[in-house]
Amino acid sequence: MTGRSTLAALTVAALSLCDGRTAVAQGSASTASEARAIAASNGVVSRRGDTLTIRISGRAPLRFINRQADPTATIDFTYEGTVPASALHVVRVHYYETGDVLTVDGVTGDTAHMVNRPEVSPSGRFAAATTYDMSGIGEAVNAMQIWQLKPAPAREVWSLQMLPPDTVGLWGASIAGWSGDSIVRLVRHVVVPGKQNAQGDYPERRAPARLVRMDTTWRLDTLPR
Repeated sequence: MTGRSTLAALTVAALSLCDGRTAVAQGSASTASEARAIAASNGVVSRRGDTLTIRISGRAPLRFINRQADPTATIDFTYEGTVPASALHVVRVHYYETGDVLTVDGVTGDTAHMVNRPEVSPSGRFAAATTYDMSGIGEAVNAMQIWQLKPAPAREVWSLQMLPPDTVGLWGASIAGWSGDSIVRLVRHVVVPGKQNAQGDYPERRAPARLVRMDTTWRLDTLPR
């Protein structure tokens, strides 16, 4: 979801993603981390009970309300601070056994749902986000996105979602960094046969990969560099 959004629209969008998923627990560490992030916002962000508020100069504040009465329809918003070299606020959104990230442009108030906390390119024009889960659980989403941040509002310009039929061959990627505005350096995580560990993850092998900008699109390059 991109563009300005009312709380009602955000709530409907979140509810549409949480059928058949179980609530994500949030402990005191998450609460303490959010408190530090809010304190660092110098009054721009605040929390009162279940309501998280982000103030945008010259615009109505954005409010995000946790909904936890029904475990199968959990929506829980946690503020995680800002993305370096950008005006983006990061709000972690927890649903029923999954989640994503909602970014809020601190200048325009525009919002975007991303698969994870974004990494911004050196010029601030693009952002990359990835998420992966090595457990092979059906609800898990292994995905990559490229967003164009400038000119505002942010818009998704490339994405890839991996939906494996089983755990062998399951793979995902994490971000190692940007090289200029045209290359995202990745670490590719590939499940290999073996037993799950205590966290439920299968063994994996790691290999370098890249996302390369090709004119108006992006190409995944899995060859070692």
